[in-house]
Amino acid sequence: MKALYIAALATALMAPAAAAQDIATEISVDRTIVPEQRDAERPAGFVPAVQLPAAELRPLSLHEYLKASELTNIVPVLEPARYADTIATTPYRGYAALGYFPIYNLGASAGYRFIDSHDTRLGAWMQFDGTSYKGRDASDDLTFSNNSLNIGADFNRLFKAGHLAVGAGYMYGRTGIPTLGDGYHSNVSRVEADASWWGRVNTVTYRAGFDFEHFAFNGCFGEQRYTAELGAMIGGGRERPAGGLDIKGDFLSGGNGQLTFLPYYGYANSMVTAHVGLKADIATSSLDFGDDAYSPSRFHLAPDVLLAWEPSQMFAAEARVSGGSRLNTAAACYDYSPFMTPQEMLPYSHVPVDAQLRFAVGPVAGVTFTLFGGYSMADNWLMPSLVESSGRAVNSFAPVDIKGWLAGVEIGYRWRDIVEFEATAQMAPQRSDRGWYLWLDHAQYVVDAALKVRPLDRLDIDLGYEFRGRRMLYAPQTAMNLGNKSDLSLGAAYRISEPLSVWLRAENLLCRRYDILAGVPSQGIKGLVGVSYKF
Repeated sequence: MKALYIAALATALMAPAAAAQDIATEISVDRTIVPEQRDAERPAGFVPAVQLPAAELRPLSLHEYLKASELTNIVPVLEPARYADTIATTPYRGYAALGYFPIYNLGASAGYRFIDSHDTRLGAWMQFDGTSYKGRDASDDLTFSNNSLNIGADFNRLFKAGHLAVGAGYMYGRTGIPTLGDGYHSNVSRVEADASWWGRVNTVTYRAGFDFEHFAFNGCFGEQRYTAELGAMIGGGRERPAGGLDIKGDFLSGGNGQLTFLPYYGYANSMVTAHVGLKADIATSSLDFGDDAYSPSRFHLAPDVLLAWEPSQMFAAEARVSGGSRLNTAAACYDYSPFMTPQEMLPYSHVPVDAQLRFAVGPVAGVTFTLFGGYSMADNWLMPSLVESSGRAVNSFAPVDIKGWLAGVEIGYRWRDIVEFEATAQMAPQRSDRGWYLWLDHAQYVVDAALKVRPLDRLDIDLGYEFRGRRMLYAPQTAMNLGNKSDLSLGAAYRISEPLSVWLRAENLLCRRYDILAGVPSQGIKGLVGVSYKF
């Protein structure tokens, strides 16, 4: 969650371009980006709303050091509120939006900042999302559905000594999974709270935070997660070396947990950025796993290195080598897809190495070109599978030792503020134990393309396409073809006035059906048509 900021109306349901024009350009904040380790954000729960890929060109300047998400949600989501690391002012305190699309896709969102000054924010938000659709074989009369309600509040305060952010949220979800029985529904609830502080004393920058999460499934399974973080860095800035240490404790109510220590050294100037760290993970559970097939090491070391070189504005190169252990949770299982069955699973997964190399050239006449590749290894990595439960096979996770390379190319084009285009093609090996570990559907080919056109000052049109080829699910002694995902999406937003907009978001316009999980088909054409208002 990490300090949700209630953005104006367009953040919830308008096209991204409209939000950028209305909000992001209101203020510019100059700051120095210092490489540091940050945890991936928890993926949001499944909602029927649609979100086209952003068509922004990847800048050639060195990236802020961010770790790739360990879990990627398999269906598009629409976040109820925006996350940012600076407080930006806008002329609006609240937003409300409503969208609907037959047969049943419903999205409703609203938020308001009760305090909205330069250094203080206090806001609340809510979002409801619902979907219901038939399976591919209408004769089976199987209806898959998911409805979720999210409510939350956040408080942010800038002091001379630092920045305080506090947030809390509640989610309730109800998912219909007919493959598990006639009229079967799963119910989940989640309570989250977090508090973070960022500060500086002379040349020392420090941060501290605490997160709490309670996740309950069908009223019979509950899990609490407690996470505490502390980090400090000395020095930093252009042509000034920096050194620091991050410490994190991550614990579950069932007894599993781990401590992480990350000492690092960094240096940056106009051409070179270097971040060299070593991540040490220590499993703290005293439980006896009692399984000869799974005897995890209690201690792991992994690199945490970034080396980037930008000799000119026309060329940049970047190398990253990272890794580390992950504490597996039932909440993360549900986050991947609500059609999963959260259960107790292997407590730890480990990535010995995730190495990536990237070269970027351009822009030349508005065109940028990027070539990238990588290699990764993951031990006991949880991948979607079929697990026997109460005499039937259900969708859940199973551990896999997986490794493989990744190769890709990306091209981007921009002409004034009227046309933006970006396309990426990637490939990886495809076997039960070979592939890119972050692609949980075992895809071999992935293509993403996005085109943004602004023919009129008040009109934004987005066209997107996603292809995931040779998607597979591997279960014990079984390999299942999940079908290729070929998703053409369209978005349009027209600003009738600065506060009022109407919009359309539609996905899977080709109506290509594929399996999200084993026995769980995707929806056909889906989307939302609605209106948004800022006040």
